[in-house]
Amino acid sequence: MSLYKPISSATRAALGVSGSVLNGAVGNLTKSLNLGDNLGGQLANTALTAASNLGVSEITRRVSNPLMNVANKLDTRLKNIARKGLKTFGLNAFDNVGLADNALQHMGNLSIRQVWENYKLMNVDDLSRKNFFVLEINDRSHSAPTSGGGIHSQFNLLTTQLSFNSVDIQGEAIPIGAVEMDKPSANSRTTLSMNVFDDAHGTIKRWAENKAHMIAASDGTFMPPAYYVFDVRIVFGTNIPDENYYEQIYTMRMQTMPHELSRNDKGLEELQMTFTQTDTFMPHWI
Repeated sequence: MSLYKPISSATRAALGVSGSVLNGAVGNLTKSLNLGDNLGGQLANTALTAASNLGVSEITRRVSNPLMNVANKLDTRLKNIARKGLKTFGLNAFDNVGLADNALQHMGNLSIRQVWENYKLMNVDDLSRKNFFVLEINDRSHSAPTSGGGIHSQFNLLTTQLSFNSVDIQGEAIPIGAVEMDKPSANSRTTLSMNVFDDAHGTIKRWAENKAHMIAASDGTFMPPAYYVFDVRIVFGTNIPDENYYEQIYTMRMQTMPHELSRNDKGLEELQMTFTQTDTFMPHWI
C-alpha cells in the first residue's frame, strides 16, 4: 500500500478548510461593500470567487507538491527495506518472480519453493488427528454405559484419553560366537489405559466393579470368561465409525480402576481405568 494515499487525503482535507476560509472571506467582503444581489454585486461576487479559486489553486500547488515528493520518497525507501528484509526469508517482495529458489540455511538448505512443494505433497487434510477417535465397548448387555452404539455410548462420549501398545514383540538374543541371533517371542497381550469421566450416579464405576466381581467372586471362585470379557473397538482419525478408517479390535477384561479425589480442586472426577487383553487368539463379536 502506498503512503501517498493517506498523506494526500490529509492534504485534501487541509485544502478544503483553506477553501472554506477563502469562501467565507468572499462573503464577508461582499457584505461589507453592500453590493447585495444586484448586477454589480453578482459581478463582484464572481470576480472574488475567481480570485479565491486562484488562491486555492496556488495553495494546492505549494502544499501538495512537497507532500507528494515526501510520500514518494518514503514509499521508495520502505519498499527497499521490505525487499531486503523479506529476501532473507526467500521471498522476493514487490517483484513478479514469485517464490525464491535460493537455498536457506535456516530451512535446512531448502528454498521457499521446495518447502511449499513439500507441503502440498503432504496433503495435510488427510493426516490422522489424535483427537479424532471412536471408542466402542460391547459386552452384549445392551445397557449403560455400553449401550447406544459407538458414538452415543457413555464410554465414547466421556473418554478423554486412550493409551495402548498394539504391537509388543519381544526377542531373545542367542549368542553365536562373536555375534548374536534374534529369537523373537510371541506378540504380547495389549493393555489399554484410559481416562474417562463418570456421572454422579457412578454408572461407569458400577459397570467396572460388576465386571471385576465376575472375574474373581467373593466366594473364591472364577466365572467363565463369557461373563466378564468384552470387546473394545477403536477407530482412528474420525468421530464417525466407518469401515474406510483404520481400526483395532480387542477382547479384554477389567484390570485396574484407581481413584483420586481432592478438595483442593473443583475439577471433574476422572477415572483411570485399565483393560487387558484376555487371549490374543480370542474371537470378537463386534
